Amino acid sequence: MTADKEATAADWRELARRIQKEDDPEKVLELVQQLIVKFNEERRRKGLSTTRKLESPLD
Repeated sequence: MTADKEATAADWRELARRIQKEDDPEKVLELVQQLIVKFNEERRRKGLSTTRKLESPLD
């Protein structure tokens, strides 16, 4: 794993830990938004879509 990949993984893991420990709902929301940004950055870096396709239960 390259240093860049390790840094990204460490970033989102640290954000997840902070979210779990945070008591302030507004701060939790802020941290979750940061986590989503990190997640999307990682998916873009891997060449994956950042949007999820909704599956119809009728398909």
